[in-house]
Amino acid sequence: MYRGDKFLVNTYDALATPAGATLNRDVAVKFIQFVASDEGQTIIRNYGKSKYKEPLYNDAAYAKQYVH
Repeated sequence: MYRGDKFLVNTYDALATPAGATLNRDVAVKFIQFVASDEGQTIIRNYGKSKYKEPLYNDAAYAKQYVH
């Protein structure tokens, strides 16, 4: 009913602590890099398509139009 309404788009960000601030920071950075990679964005873009005939999530390229 409200698809495309810029006020309903839930964009996301991923942040990691500065080097040395917490244990396993390197794991968090690797996860963030994966999610931002072409492979990670493809997974996000296609998640749910086979079961629901449309994706459940939008990728970063789609969300970028709503970030201001």
